[in-house]
Amino acid sequence: MPFARAKWFWVVFFPLSCFWALLTTVRRRISVRFKRYKSPLKVICIGNIHSGGSGKTSVVKTIAERFRGKNTAVLARGYRGELSKKGARVDLDNESGASVFGDEPWMLASLLNVPVFIDKNRVRGIKMIEKIFSNGIVILDDGFQHFPLHRDLNLVCISADKKPEDSFCLPLGELREPISAISFSDAVILTPGFELSGIGIWRDWLRKNFLATPVFVAQQEIEGLFSGNKPFEPDPSATLFSFCGIASPDRFVSTIQGIHPNSRHLRSFADHHCYTQRDIETLLAMVGTESPHFFVTTDKDWSKASPFFERQYKTLVSLRIGYKMTDEFWVWLEKELG
Repeated sequence: MPFARAKWFWVVFFPLSCFWALLTTVRRRISVRFKRYKSPLKVICIGNIHSGGSGKTSVVKTIAERFRGKNTAVLARGYRGELSKKGARVDLDNESGASVFGDEPWMLASLLNVPVFIDKNRVRGIKMIEKIFSNGIVILDDGFQHFPLHRDLNLVCISADKKPEDSFCLPLGELREPISAISFSDAVILTPGFELSGIGIWRDWLRKNFLATPVFVAQQEIEGLFSGNKPFEPDPSATLFSFCGIASPDRFVSTIQGIHPNSRHLRSFADHHCYTQRDIETLLAMVGTESPHFFVTTDKDWSKASPFFERQYKTLVSLRIGYKMTDEFWVWLEKELG
């Protein structure tokens, strides 16, 4: 019976995967024949070729912090944000927060001292930014497969948890387009995964197959626990209960277990999960009367879940994880930007 199920799976999904690979390849090849909108602003695209977590949002944050004060803005799609279809500047005074602007843009706006914009139509979005800055830098979050807008640099993020040999496109595999699309990037950034060996495997594979493409490695930095933007010092005797709604929860869970001696992961929700009162009541019921304790999640989830915990007079903090890029990367990036 398991063999029969496996055979059925391949019969259905293999043709779909091949069709998707062909469709995305043709789309990318044809796109170069059409005129793209070229902004007077420098555009750095941070994208990926795999679905799910690749660390690109953290890379966006790191680069935005580096160029803060140089007329820098972030432009994102605003996935699941109500204003994504019409475009908007993220307003931290808006009480609806992540539901209006999308969880990742809302998080970036909360953490960065740079303006963050959302728009499903990236050309229209960058024209909004041009009304504020006549020159400067726009960091395009998740735009590698968005062709109407010219990019000065395309950086592709790859999580070391992925496997180079897993080369199937959606829906059979995790690739958004064939892995050969790496040749259209200006550089690859490898982000740390659950397995430390993954960085070396990817670096060797990329050097063998994409020799002309520079490869850089992002180093994970644990900034600590935060309540909003205020550092949080936990009681060492308290139990830490974690939950999250991200694409790759294993790294988050292992990091939590490494920084606090008494921790327990409660639940991993789907990526971009929209929290409800019932979700929080379920989490509270799982903890029961155990005391003392507090809850921890990611920065992205904190912005959506914290209002529910405040109503219950419960402490929710976030684990802030950032990336540190090498000096070699910064020298290369500034040279490429001119």
